Amino acid sequence: MKNKTLLLIITIISITAAIYIIQKPETIKTDSGETITLGPISSESAPIEIGAVAPDFTLKNYDNAIKRLSDYRGKTVVLNFWATWCPFCVDEMPDFQTAYSAINSDEFEIIAVNRGETLKKAKEFSDSLKLSYTLLLNSKDDVAQAYKVQAMPTTLFIDEEGIIRDIKRGPIELPELKTKFEKNFGFNFEIPEETAERKISITDGVKHNVPLAEIRGGGPRKDGIPSIDEPEFTDNTEADEFLAEDGLGVAIQVANTVRFYPFQILVWHEIVNDIIEDQPVLITYCPLCGTGIVFEPIVKDQRTEFGTSGKLWESNLVMYDRQTDSYWSQALGEAIVGEMTGTKLKLLPYDILTWQEWKKAHPKGAVLSRKTGYRRDYTSSPYGDYANNKELIFSVSNEDKRYHPKAPSFGIELNGKYKVYLIEELEKADSEFTDQFADTELKIAFNKNNKTIKITRTDTGEKIIPFYGFWFSWIAVHPDSEVFVAN
Repeated sequence: MKNKTLLLIITIISITAAIYIIQKPETIKTDSGETITLGPISSESAPIEIGAVAPDFTLKNYDNAIKRLSDYRGKTVVLNFWATWCPFCVDEMPDFQTAYSAINSDEFEIIAVNRGETLKKAKEFSDSLKLSYTLLLNSKDDVAQAYKVQAMPTTLFIDEEGIIRDIKRGPIELPELKTKFEKNFGFNFEIPEETAERKISITDGVKHNVPLAEIRGGGPRKDGIPSIDEPEFTDNTEADEFLAEDGLGVAIQVANTVRFYPFQILVWHEIVNDIIEDQPVLITYCPLCGTGIVFEPIVKDQRTEFGTSGKLWESNLVMYDRQTDSYWSQALGEAIVGEMTGTKLKLLPYDILTWQEWKKAHPKGAVLSRKTGYRRDYTSSPYGDYANNKELIFSVSNEDKRYHPKAPSFGIELNGKYKVYLIEELEKADSEFTDQFADTELKIAFNKNNKTIKITRTDTGEKIIPFYGFWFSWIAVHPDSEVFVAN
Protein backbone atom coordinates (compact mmCIF):
# COMPACT_ATOMS: atom_id res chain seq x y z
CA MET A 1 0.00 0.00 0.00
CA LYS A 2 2.86 2.34 0.90
CA ASN A 3 4.53 1.56 -2.41
CA LYS A 4 1.32 2.37 -4.32
CA THR A 5 0.93 5.64 -2.37
CA LEU A 6 4.55 6.55 -3.04
CA LEU A 7 4.12 5.71 -6.73
CA LEU A 8 1.00 7.87 -6.90
CA ILE A 9 2.83 10.81 -5.27
CA ILE A 10 5.77 10.42 -7.68
CA THR A 11 3.37 10.26 -10.63
CA ILE A 12 1.57 13.43 -9.49
CA ILE A 13 4.88 15.24 -9.01
CA SER A 14 6.07 14.08 -12.45
CA ILE A 15 2.88 15.23 -14.15
CA THR A 16 3.01 18.56 -12.32
CA ALA A 17 6.66 19.00 -13.33
CA ALA A 18 5.86 18.12 -16.94
CA ILE A 19 3.02 20.65 -17.02
CA TYR A 20 5.32 23.27 -15.50
CA ILE A 21 7.98 22.56 -18.09
CA ILE A 22 5.49 22.75 -20.93
CA GLN A 23 3.92 25.95 -19.64
CA LYS A 24 7.16 27.60 -18.56
CA PRO A 25 7.50 30.71 -20.72
CA GLU A 26 10.43 31.03 -23.07
CA THR A 27 12.59 34.09 -22.43
CA ILE A 28 15.43 35.58 -24.46
CA LYS A 29 17.79 38.49 -24.08
CA THR A 30 18.09 41.06 -26.82
CA ASP A 31 21.33 42.70 -27.93
CA SER A 32 20.49 45.64 -25.65
CA GLY A 33 20.26 43.33 -22.64
CA GLU A 34 16.45 43.49 -22.42
CA THR A 35 14.76 40.26 -21.31
CA ILE A 36 11.74 39.41 -23.45
CA THR A 37 9.21 36.65 -22.86
CA LEU A 38 8.09 34.91 -26.01
CA GLY A 39 4.52 33.74 -26.38
CA PRO A 40 1.23 35.30 -25.22
CA ILE A 41 1.67 38.71 -23.55
CA SER A 42 -1.00 37.92 -20.93
CA SER A 43 -1.74 34.63 -19.23
CA GLU A 44 -5.36 35.66 -18.79
CA SER A 45 -7.89 33.87 -20.95
CA ALA A 46 -9.13 36.43 -23.45
CA PRO A 47 -12.25 35.82 -25.54
CA ILE A 48 -11.43 34.65 -29.07
CA GLU A 49 -14.54 35.76 -30.90
CA ILE A 50 -15.63 38.27 -33.48
CA GLY A 51 -15.64 41.74 -31.94
CA ALA A 52 -13.00 40.93 -29.31
CA VAL A 53 -9.49 42.37 -29.20
CA ALA A 54 -6.95 39.94 -30.59
CA PRO A 55 -4.63 38.86 -27.72
CA ASP A 56 -1.14 40.29 -28.07
CA PHE A 57 1.92 38.05 -28.31
CA THR A 58 5.66 38.22 -28.90
CA LEU A 59 7.49 35.79 -31.21
CA LYS A 60 10.60 35.63 -33.35
CA ASN A 61 10.60 35.56 -37.12
CA TYR A 62 12.84 33.19 -39.08
CA ASP A 63 15.67 35.74 -38.98
CA ASN A 64 15.54 35.87 -35.16
CA ALA A 65 13.92 39.34 -35.07
CA ILE A 66 11.35 40.04 -32.33
CA LYS A 67 7.79 40.70 -33.52
CA ARG A 68 4.69 41.66 -31.51
CA LEU A 69 1.17 41.56 -32.85
CA SER A 70 0.62 45.02 -31.36
CA ASP A 71 3.43 46.35 -33.58
CA TYR A 72 0.94 46.07 -36.46
CA ARG A 73 -1.74 48.33 -34.95
CA GLY A 74 -2.85 50.73 -37.64
CA LYS A 75 -2.74 47.95 -40.22
CA THR A 76 -5.23 45.28 -41.15
CA VAL A 77 -3.81 41.87 -40.28
CA VAL A 78 -4.60 38.34 -41.40
CA LEU A 79 -3.36 35.99 -38.65
CA ASN A 80 -2.95 32.40 -39.77
CA PHE A 81 -1.96 29.36 -37.67
CA TRP A 82 -0.32 26.59 -39.67
CA ALA A 83 2.10 23.64 -39.63
CA THR A 84 3.80 21.53 -42.29
CA TRP A 85 1.97 18.42 -41.02
CA CYS A 86 -1.38 20.03 -41.88
CA PRO A 87 -2.11 19.39 -45.59
CA PHE A 88 -4.93 21.98 -45.65
CA CYS A 89 -2.53 24.61 -44.30
CA VAL A 90 0.01 23.80 -46.96
CA ASP A 91 -2.61 23.90 -49.72
CA GLU A 92 -3.83 27.38 -48.81
CA MET A 93 -0.46 29.09 -48.29
CA PRO A 94 0.15 29.81 -52.00
CA ASP A 95 -3.27 31.53 -52.05
CA PHE A 96 -2.22 33.76 -49.15
CA GLN A 97 0.91 34.65 -51.10
CA THR A 98 -1.15 35.43 -54.19
CA ALA A 99 -3.42 37.74 -52.17
CA TYR A 100 -0.47 39.37 -50.42
CA SER A 101 1.26 40.12 -53.73
CA ALA A 102 -1.98 41.37 -55.32
CA ILE A 103 -2.84 43.77 -52.48
CA ASN A 104 0.75 45.00 -52.01
CA SER A 105 -0.17 47.63 -49.40
CA ASP A 106 1.78 49.12 -46.48
CA GLU A 107 -1.49 49.09 -44.54
CA PHE A 108 -1.87 45.33 -44.71
CA GLU A 109 0.05 42.31 -43.40
CA ILE A 110 -0.30 38.55 -43.31
CA ILE A 111 1.23 36.90 -40.23
CA ALA A 112 1.64 33.11 -40.30
CA VAL A 113 2.43 31.47 -36.95
CA ASN A 114 4.01 28.04 -37.23
CA ARG A 115 2.83 25.66 -34.53
CA GLY A 116 5.53 23.90 -32.52
CA GLU A 117 7.96 22.97 -35.30
CA THR A 118 11.68 23.59 -35.60
CA LEU A 119 13.02 26.63 -37.40
CA LYS A 120 14.79 24.41 -39.94
CA LYS A 121 11.63 22.52 -40.90
CA ALA A 122 9.39 25.59 -41.05
CA LYS A 123 11.91 27.71 -42.94
CA GLU A 124 12.82 25.06 -45.51
CA PHE A 125 9.16 24.59 -46.31
CA SER A 126 8.25 28.28 -46.48
CA ASP A 127 11.34 28.94 -48.62
CA SER A 128 10.20 26.26 -51.07
CA LEU A 129 6.96 28.24 -51.55
CA LYS A 130 8.81 31.59 -51.79
CA LEU A 131 6.55 33.17 -49.16
CA SER A 132 7.22 36.88 -48.59
CA TYR A 133 4.73 37.71 -45.85
CA THR A 134 5.56 37.66 -42.10
CA LEU A 135 6.43 34.19 -40.77
CA LEU A 136 6.75 33.61 -37.02
CA LEU A 137 7.91 30.58 -35.06
CA ASN A 138 6.02 29.41 -31.95
CA SER A 139 8.11 26.44 -30.79
CA LYS A 140 6.08 26.00 -27.56
CA ASP A 141 2.74 26.34 -29.40
CA ASP A 142 1.42 28.48 -26.53
CA VAL A 143 0.13 31.29 -28.77
CA ALA A 144 -2.12 28.89 -30.68
CA GLN A 145 -3.33 27.53 -27.33
CA ALA A 146 -4.03 31.07 -26.09
CA TYR A 147 -6.07 31.62 -29.25
CA LYS A 148 -7.90 28.32 -28.55
CA VAL A 149 -6.98 26.97 -32.00
CA GLN A 150 -8.58 23.58 -32.52
CA ALA A 151 -9.34 23.29 -36.23
CA MET A 152 -6.33 23.53 -38.51
CA PRO A 153 -5.73 25.85 -40.18
CA THR A 154 -7.36 28.77 -38.34
CA THR A 155 -7.32 32.30 -39.77
CA LEU A 156 -8.36 35.53 -38.07
CA PHE A 157 -9.09 38.81 -39.82
CA ILE A 158 -8.03 41.70 -37.56
CA ASP A 159 -8.71 45.40 -38.25
CA GLU A 160 -6.49 48.45 -37.65
CA GLU A 161 -7.57 48.72 -34.00
CA GLY A 162 -6.76 45.09 -33.24
CA ILE A 163 -10.41 43.97 -33.31
CA ILE A 164 -11.21 40.49 -34.66
CA ARG A 165 -13.63 41.07 -37.57
CA ASP A 166 -13.87 37.51 -38.88
CA ILE A 167 -12.64 33.98 -38.12
CA LYS A 168 -12.21 31.10 -40.53
CA ARG A 169 -11.65 27.67 -38.97
CA GLY A 170 -10.46 25.24 -41.63
CA PRO A 171 -9.00 25.75 -45.12
CA ILE A 172 -9.75 28.84 -47.16
CA GLU A 173 -9.35 29.20 -50.92
CA LEU A 174 -8.56 32.33 -52.90
CA PRO A 175 -12.14 33.27 -53.94
CA GLU A 176 -13.32 33.09 -50.30
CA LEU A 177 -10.21 34.98 -49.18
CA LYS A 178 -11.02 37.72 -51.68
CA THR A 179 -14.62 37.93 -50.41
CA LYS A 180 -13.48 38.24 -46.78
CA PHE A 181 -11.01 40.99 -47.66
CA GLU A 182 -13.72 42.95 -49.44
CA LYS A 183 -16.31 42.39 -46.69
CA ASN A 184 -14.10 43.12 -43.67
CA PHE A 185 -11.46 45.53 -44.93
CA GLY A 186 -12.75 47.00 -48.17
CA PHE A 187 -9.84 45.53 -50.12
CA ASN A 188 -10.65 44.65 -53.69
CA PHE A 189 -8.13 42.80 -55.83
CA GLU A 190 -8.30 40.77 -58.99
CA ILE A 191 -7.55 37.08 -58.74
CA PRO A 192 -4.71 36.43 -61.19
CA GLU A 193 -5.25 33.80 -63.82
CA GLU A 194 -3.90 30.42 -62.80
CA THR A 195 -0.14 30.22 -63.21
CA ALA A 196 2.15 27.32 -63.96
CA GLU A 197 2.82 26.89 -60.23
CA ARG A 198 1.15 23.83 -58.78
CA LYS A 199 0.12 23.76 -55.14
CA ILE A 200 2.52 21.84 -52.93
CA SER A 201 0.99 19.48 -50.37
CA ILE A 202 2.32 17.08 -47.76
CA THR A 203 0.57 13.75 -47.23
CA ASP A 204 1.90 11.36 -44.59
CA GLY A 205 5.17 13.26 -44.66
CA VAL A 206 5.46 13.06 -48.48
CA LYS A 207 5.82 16.36 -50.33
CA HIS A 208 4.00 16.46 -53.67
CA ASN A 209 2.17 18.78 -56.08
CA VAL A 210 0.03 16.27 -57.95
CA PRO A 211 -2.40 13.87 -56.22
CA LEU A 212 -0.45 10.82 -55.10
CA ALA A 213 -3.34 8.59 -56.13
CA GLU A 214 -2.83 9.70 -59.75
CA ILE A 215 0.71 8.31 -59.83
CA ARG A 216 0.42 4.70 -60.87
CA GLY A 217 2.64 1.76 -61.67
CA GLY A 218 3.39 1.33 -65.34
CA GLY A 219 4.41 -2.33 -65.05
CA PRO A 220 8.21 -2.36 -64.82
CA ARG A 221 9.85 -1.86 -61.43
CA LYS A 222 12.23 1.01 -60.65
CA ASP A 223 15.04 0.95 -63.25
CA GLY A 224 13.24 -1.98 -64.89
CA ILE A 225 13.57 0.09 -68.06
CA PRO A 226 17.30 0.82 -67.79
CA SER A 227 18.65 4.26 -68.57
CA ILE A 228 21.80 4.59 -70.68
CA ASP A 229 24.40 6.14 -68.41
CA GLU A 230 27.57 5.62 -70.48
CA PRO A 231 26.39 6.15 -74.05
CA GLU A 232 28.53 5.12 -77.00
CA PHE A 233 28.20 6.58 -80.48
CA THR A 234 28.69 5.41 -84.03
CA ASP A 235 28.73 6.95 -87.48
CA ASN A 236 26.00 7.25 -90.10
CA THR A 237 27.18 4.26 -92.11
CA GLU A 238 26.73 1.79 -89.27
CA ALA A 239 23.51 3.46 -88.10
CA ASP A 240 22.07 3.07 -91.61
CA GLU A 241 22.18 -0.71 -91.12
CA PHE A 242 19.34 -0.68 -88.57
CA LEU A 243 17.60 2.72 -88.54
CA ALA A 244 14.42 3.28 -90.56
CA GLU A 245 14.56 6.27 -92.89
CA ASP A 246 11.35 7.74 -91.47
CA GLY A 247 12.24 6.88 -87.87
CA LEU A 248 12.28 9.86 -85.50
CA GLY A 249 14.97 10.82 -83.05
CA VAL A 250 16.23 13.60 -80.80
CA ALA A 251 18.76 15.88 -82.52
CA ILE A 252 21.12 17.98 -80.39
CA GLN A 253 23.94 20.37 -81.18
CA VAL A 254 26.29 21.73 -78.52
CA ALA A 255 29.07 23.92 -79.90
CA ASN A 256 30.45 21.93 -82.86
CA THR A 257 29.19 18.54 -81.66
CA VAL A 258 26.01 17.12 -83.21
CA ARG A 259 24.35 13.95 -81.99
CA PHE A 260 21.27 11.91 -82.89
CA TYR A 261 19.40 9.75 -80.38
CA PRO A 262 16.99 7.46 -82.32
CA PHE A 263 13.59 6.68 -80.85
CA GLN A 264 14.32 3.09 -81.97
CA ILE A 265 16.85 2.89 -79.14
CA LEU A 266 15.17 5.26 -76.71
CA VAL A 267 11.96 3.22 -76.77
CA TRP A 268 13.85 0.52 -74.83
CA HIS A 269 15.59 2.88 -72.37
CA GLU A 270 13.63 6.18 -72.23
CA ILE A 271 16.55 8.08 -70.64
CA VAL A 272 20.12 8.84 -71.70
CA ASN A 273 22.44 10.60 -69.24
CA ASP A 274 25.09 12.28 -71.37
CA ILE A 275 27.66 15.09 -71.45
CA ILE A 276 28.37 17.02 -74.65
CA GLU A 277 31.24 19.51 -74.72
CA ASP A 278 31.11 19.73 -70.89
CA GLN A 279 27.35 20.40 -71.08
CA PRO A 280 25.33 17.85 -69.06
CA VAL A 281 22.29 16.73 -71.05
CA LEU A 282 19.32 14.56 -70.14
CA ILE A 283 17.65 13.01 -73.17
CA THR A 284 14.19 11.68 -72.35
CA TYR A 285 11.57 9.84 -74.37
CA CYS A 286 8.20 8.48 -73.28
CA PRO A 287 6.85 5.97 -75.84
CA LEU A 288 3.33 6.24 -74.41
CA CYS A 289 3.19 10.00 -75.03
CA GLY A 290 5.59 10.39 -77.95
CA THR A 291 7.37 13.01 -75.85
CA GLY A 292 11.01 13.52 -76.76
CA ILE A 293 12.42 16.27 -74.53
CA VAL A 294 15.92 17.39 -73.52
CA PHE A 295 16.73 18.90 -70.14
CA GLU A 296 19.74 20.18 -68.26
CA PRO A 297 20.10 17.65 -65.38
CA ILE A 298 21.03 20.07 -62.60
CA VAL A 299 19.57 19.29 -59.16
CA LYS A 300 20.57 21.34 -56.11
CA ASP A 301 23.21 23.04 -58.25
CA GLN A 302 24.86 19.73 -59.15
CA ARG A 303 24.80 17.55 -62.22
CA THR A 304 22.90 14.37 -61.43
CA GLU A 305 21.77 11.30 -63.34
CA PHE A 306 18.15 10.29 -63.80
CA GLY A 307 16.49 6.89 -64.00
CA THR A 308 13.06 5.46 -64.70
CA SER A 309 10.85 5.12 -61.62
CA GLY A 310 8.49 2.54 -63.06
CA LYS A 311 5.66 5.00 -62.42
CA LEU A 312 3.41 7.04 -64.68
CA TRP A 313 1.46 10.25 -64.23
CA GLU A 314 -1.12 11.12 -66.89
CA SER A 315 0.23 8.16 -68.89
CA ASN A 316 3.62 9.90 -68.96
CA LEU A 317 7.12 8.91 -67.87
CA VAL A 318 7.92 9.63 -64.22
CA MET A 319 11.67 9.90 -63.76
CA TYR A 320 13.64 10.01 -60.52
CA ASP A 321 16.89 11.79 -59.81
CA ARG A 322 19.67 9.81 -58.19
CA GLN A 323 20.65 12.66 -55.89
CA THR A 324 17.42 13.19 -53.92
CA ASP A 325 15.25 10.31 -55.24
CA SER A 326 12.50 12.81 -56.07
CA TYR A 327 9.98 11.94 -58.80
CA TRP A 328 9.89 14.17 -61.90
CA SER A 329 7.19 14.41 -64.55
CA GLN A 330 8.76 14.40 -68.00
CA ALA A 331 5.73 16.17 -69.50
CA LEU A 332 6.05 19.01 -66.98
CA GLY A 333 9.83 19.01 -66.65
CA GLU A 334 9.11 19.40 -62.95
CA ALA A 335 9.55 17.44 -59.72
CA ILE A 336 6.16 16.22 -58.51
CA VAL A 337 7.00 14.09 -55.45
CA GLY A 338 9.79 14.34 -52.90
CA GLU A 339 12.31 16.89 -51.71
CA MET A 340 12.56 18.75 -55.02
CA THR A 341 8.79 19.09 -55.56
CA GLY A 342 7.98 22.22 -57.55
CA THR A 343 11.50 22.57 -58.98
CA LYS A 344 11.71 22.73 -62.75
CA LEU A 345 14.45 21.49 -65.04
CA LYS A 346 15.82 23.84 -67.67
CA LEU A 347 14.95 22.94 -71.25
CA LEU A 348 17.86 22.65 -73.69
CA PRO A 349 17.60 23.32 -77.44
CA TYR A 350 16.80 20.26 -79.52
CA ASP A 351 14.85 19.11 -82.57
CA ILE A 352 12.87 16.01 -83.41
CA LEU A 353 13.91 14.82 -86.87
CA THR A 354 13.64 11.74 -89.03
CA TRP A 355 16.81 9.76 -89.52
CA GLN A 356 16.70 10.62 -93.23
CA GLU A 357 16.58 14.38 -92.59
CA TRP A 358 19.22 14.33 -89.87
CA LYS A 359 21.87 12.33 -91.72
CA LYS A 360 21.37 14.54 -94.80
CA ALA A 361 22.15 17.61 -92.71
CA HIS A 362 24.92 15.98 -90.67
CA PRO A 363 26.81 13.39 -92.74
CA LYS A 364 29.64 13.31 -90.16
CA GLY A 365 27.55 13.46 -87.00
CA ALA A 366 27.46 10.97 -84.14
CA VAL A 367 24.58 8.53 -83.60
CA LEU A 368 23.70 6.75 -80.37
CA SER A 369 25.07 3.22 -80.74
CA ARG A 370 23.30 -0.06 -80.17
CA LYS A 371 26.18 -0.95 -77.84
CA THR A 372 24.23 -0.05 -74.73
CA GLY A 373 25.26 -2.94 -72.52
CA TYR A 374 21.79 -4.48 -72.88
CA ARG A 375 20.41 -7.06 -75.29
CA ARG A 376 17.45 -5.50 -77.07
CA ASP A 377 16.00 -5.73 -80.58
CA TYR A 378 16.61 -2.15 -81.66
CA THR A 379 14.97 -2.78 -85.03
CA SER A 380 11.52 -3.20 -83.46
CA SER A 381 9.29 -1.57 -80.86
CA PRO A 382 7.60 -3.34 -77.94
CA TYR A 383 4.62 -1.01 -78.49
CA GLY A 384 3.77 -2.17 -81.99
CA ASP A 385 1.45 0.24 -83.83
CA TYR A 386 0.60 2.21 -80.66
CA ALA A 387 1.93 5.52 -82.05
CA ASN A 388 -0.58 5.47 -84.91
CA ASN A 389 -3.80 4.09 -83.41
CA LYS A 390 -6.22 5.93 -81.16
CA GLU A 391 -5.93 3.62 -78.17
CA LEU A 392 -4.37 4.70 -74.86
CA ILE A 393 -2.86 1.98 -72.71
CA PHE A 394 -3.32 4.09 -69.58
CA SER A 395 -6.16 6.53 -69.03
CA VAL A 396 -5.68 10.27 -68.49
CA SER A 397 -7.78 12.74 -66.51
CA ASN A 398 -8.60 14.99 -69.44
CA GLU A 399 -9.24 13.91 -73.02
CA ASP A 400 -9.93 16.23 -75.92
CA LYS A 401 -11.18 14.66 -79.12
CA ARG A 402 -10.68 17.66 -81.42
CA TYR A 403 -7.63 15.92 -82.85
CA HIS A 404 -6.25 12.41 -83.15
CA PRO A 405 -4.85 11.59 -79.69
CA LYS A 406 -1.42 10.78 -81.16
CA ALA A 407 -1.24 13.90 -83.36
CA PRO A 408 2.31 15.31 -83.01
CA SER A 409 2.48 18.78 -81.49
CA PHE A 410 4.69 21.44 -79.92
CA GLY A 411 3.64 22.90 -76.58
CA ILE A 412 5.02 26.05 -74.96
CA GLU A 413 4.75 27.82 -71.60
CA LEU A 414 4.96 31.60 -71.34
CA ASN A 415 4.10 33.85 -68.40
CA GLY A 416 2.33 30.98 -66.67
CA LYS A 417 0.13 30.24 -69.70
CA TYR A 418 0.22 27.39 -72.21
CA LYS A 419 -0.28 27.03 -75.92
CA VAL A 420 0.04 24.11 -78.31
CA TYR A 421 0.88 24.09 -82.02
CA LEU A 422 -0.13 20.88 -83.76
CA ILE A 423 1.85 19.96 -86.84
CA GLU A 424 -1.35 19.46 -88.83
CA GLU A 425 -2.37 23.08 -88.11
CA LEU A 426 1.14 24.38 -88.87
CA GLU A 427 0.99 22.60 -92.22
CA LYS A 428 -1.97 24.81 -93.17
CA ALA A 429 -0.28 28.07 -92.16
CA ASP A 430 2.50 30.09 -93.76
CA SER A 431 6.01 28.84 -93.06
CA GLU A 432 6.65 32.03 -91.10
CA PHE A 433 4.09 34.11 -89.23
CA THR A 434 3.61 36.07 -86.01
CA ASP A 435 1.31 34.96 -83.24
CA GLN A 436 0.00 36.77 -80.15
CA PHE A 437 0.14 34.76 -76.94
CA ALA A 438 0.29 35.73 -73.24
CA ASP A 439 0.51 39.43 -74.14
CA THR A 440 3.59 38.69 -76.23
CA GLU A 441 4.23 38.65 -79.97
CA LEU A 442 5.93 35.49 -81.17
CA LYS A 443 7.64 34.76 -84.47
CA ILE A 444 6.85 31.22 -85.59
CA ALA A 445 9.03 29.55 -88.23
CA PHE A 446 7.90 26.05 -89.22
CA ASN A 447 9.98 23.99 -91.64
CA LYS A 448 7.47 21.99 -93.65
CA ASN A 449 10.16 19.69 -95.00
CA ASN A 450 11.70 18.40 -91.76
CA LYS A 451 8.76 19.38 -89.47
CA THR A 452 10.83 21.43 -87.05
CA ILE A 453 9.74 24.66 -85.38
CA LYS A 454 11.52 27.78 -84.16
CA ILE A 455 9.68 30.13 -81.78
CA THR A 456 11.12 33.56 -80.93
CA ARG A 457 9.86 36.51 -78.89
CA THR A 458 9.90 39.58 -81.14
CA ASP A 459 10.39 41.97 -78.19
CA THR A 460 13.50 40.36 -76.68
CA GLY A 461 14.73 37.93 -79.33
CA GLU A 462 14.54 35.13 -76.75
CA LYS A 463 14.07 31.67 -78.24
CA ILE A 464 11.32 29.60 -76.66
CA ILE A 465 11.97 25.86 -76.56
CA PRO A 466 8.82 23.78 -77.04
CA PHE A 467 7.85 20.39 -75.62
CA TYR A 468 7.38 17.81 -78.38
CA GLY A 469 4.80 15.03 -78.00
CA PHE A 470 1.37 13.66 -78.75
CA TRP A 471 -1.67 15.96 -78.56
CA PHE A 472 -3.37 13.88 -75.86
CA SER A 473 -0.36 14.11 -73.57
CA TRP A 474 -0.08 17.91 -73.72
CA ILE A 475 -3.78 18.56 -73.24
CA ALA A 476 -3.97 16.03 -70.37
CA VAL A 477 -1.51 18.00 -68.22
CA HIS A 478 -2.50 21.45 -69.59
CA PRO A 479 -6.28 21.22 -70.11
CA ASP A 480 -6.67 25.02 -70.30
CA SER A 481 -4.04 25.37 -73.00
CA GLU A 482 -4.69 27.62 -75.98
CA VAL A 483 -4.60 25.83 -79.32
CA PHE A 484 -3.23 27.40 -82.49
CA VAL A 485 -5.65 27.07 -85.37
CA ALA A 486 -4.58 28.08 -88.88
CA ASN A 487 -6.82 30.63 -90.60
